Amino acid sequence: MLKIAGFNGKFREPGAEPESVVENVPVVKRPADVNRPRPDSSFKIKDSFRQESQVQPVVKVQPVIHQQEKPDTRESFDEAKVVAALEKYITEHTPEQTVSIALKTHRPVIEGEKIVLLVDNQIQLEKVEAIRMHLQNMLMKNLKNGYMTFEFKLFDSNTTQEEKKLFTASEKFEHFMKLNPVVADLKNIFGLELE
Repeated sequence: MLKIAGFNGKFREPGAEPESVVENVPVVKRPADVNRPRPDSSFKIKDSFRQESQVQPVVKVQPVIHQQEKPDTRESFDEAKVVAALEKYITEHTPEQTVSIALKTHRPVIEGEKIVLLVDNQIQLEKVEAIRMHLQNMLMKNLKNGYMTFEFKLFDSNTTQEEKKLFTASEKFEHFMKLNPVVADLKNIFGLELE
C-alpha cells in the first residue's frame, strides 16, 4: 500500500486553514512574498514599466484630422472630363479590380453638377461605396468644382439608354441572335457549341 507523507486520507476544503500538525510534522507558514527579498536577476514587468515611465514621460499623440479640401471654384464639366478624371484615379491609386471595372464599364451620367456612376451588381456597389469619399474628393479636385455631388446606382437595362457591355460568350451570342436570327440557324446546321 502506498502512503503519501502529510496526507491523512481527508481532503481539505478550499480556503480552509491547514491543520497545524499532520502525523507529528508541523506545518511551517511562510511569510508573504512581498516582504521576501528578490534575487538581483529577477524582475517584475510592472516595476520595469514604472521605471520607464518615470524616465521617459508618456506623450499622447493627437489624432490628425483630415479635412476635406473643397475647391472654391465652380467650373463646369462634361462626360469627357469625368471619364478622364476617373481614368486618372485608376492609374494613380490602382484600386482593386472590381472597383476598376465598375468605374470603367459604364459612361457617367451628368445632371448639372451631379455625377451618377452606374455599376452592374451589388458587389460592385458595396466596393465603390467603400471608397466614395476618397473618390469624390479626387473628382472635386480634378474637375475644379467643389459643389458637385456624386452618386452610385445599379445599372438597369430597362430604364437606361446605354447598352450593356457584353462580356461572356453566351451574352455575345444572344446579342447576335437578336440582331440576326440566321445566326441561330447556322449554329444548329453546323452543330456549333459555345465555349
